[in-house]
Amino acid sequence: MRILTVGFSNEYAKRLDKELSEYFICIVDNAIDIYDATNFTDFRHYELVIIVDESVNLSMGRYVNEVKKKKSDTKIIILTEKYKQQSYLYA
Repeated sequence: MRILTVGFSNEYAKRLDKELSEYFICIVDNAIDIYDATNFTDFRHYELVIIVDESVNLSMGRYVNEVKKKKSDTKIIILTEKYKQQSYLYA
């Protein structure tokens, strides 16, 4: 399993990788922001993308749509402090 984290600190991403490795065979890559995440997803297939970066909401919607267009089986989790009803089109 390959997981991409977006907006996490490097320390947290390493800790997540270590914890998940106890239960699964997986690789965790960490992108600094949505732009960096786009570069990762252009060249690799991820089963799961976890996004914690809210500072680029407009870009995040575009990013989610692009990932789903290319690889519709990729699951995406967006972590947020505030609940917002947001729908993304997966055309």
